[in-house]
Amino acid sequence: MVAQGHGSRLPGRGAGSDGRGKDTGTLGVVGAPLYPDAGSGAQLRFCGSLAPAPDLPATDRPIHRRLAVLAASPEDPDIIALADALLSGGSADQVLIDPGWPRYRELLTGTRAKLHPEDQLLLLTPPAAAGREPEGWTFADLTQPAARTSAPRLWLTVCDWTPLAPALKRFEPGETWSTADAWPSLSDAAAVGDAQTLMLGGIGGCRPGEWSDERHGIRYAALCGDSFWMGSPKPEPERDPDERRHRVTLSPFSLASTETSNTQYRSLHPGSPG
Repeated sequence: MVAQGHGSRLPGRGAGSDGRGKDTGTLGVVGAPLYPDAGSGAQLRFCGSLAPAPDLPATDRPIHRRLAVLAASPEDPDIIALADALLSGGSADQVLIDPGWPRYRELLTGTRAKLHPEDQLLLLTPPAAAGREPEGWTFADLTQPAARTSAPRLWLTVCDWTPLAPALKRFEPGETWSTADAWPSLSDAAAVGDAQTLMLGGIGGCRPGEWSDERHGIRYAALCGDSFWMGSPKPEPERDPDERRHRVTLSPFSLASTETSNTQYRSLHPGSPG
């Protein structure tokens, strides 16, 4: 089995390594997915950021990697939405979508077939997987020996994937909730692990992005509004007498990603001579 990237590479030093990657963070950039063998139906998605990883519970050491497994089909838009929400909110820095889980678990573990003791793991499977092998055996195998595991490990069974991604929009970027608070219906029926210790990041509020106006041939960057101070303070050298420092608040707005041509401008304002 060979993972083939499309102009992208995994963050850190790669799956199964002992390198302490610090490529996770809030609202990171989600990379193009990696695919194992053609026709496998599995994807490995990842996210990169310069923000430091959060600390392990009750320590000052950062989590090694935050991993998530969705035992479902990547053809389901709810699954893709959830994977992107986990990545962009900083809940995970790698998400394996594997409908045949645990077939491609080595994409996360490497040839060791076990996780690093300080790797966090969130495993989401259909209810039918909770009471049968090999899924149950694989989760236990990945997390052994338990005494050496210092990062949160949680296995939840999912009947309905649809509300999971929208639930992460209830809190803001940079804000974290426990899995128990973010997904209470799932956490009440946790198969393995403590839903209070594994934290999920919010993706609510405005998020920057891009969109295209196909009619006028213009691509825009969508920017979030915020407040800032405009003007010079009184002690500043060469300050003009009419300058007044004041607070300015901007609503969310869009800005063309490139200069606007005359043709594009006239398509927006047909009566303009410019």
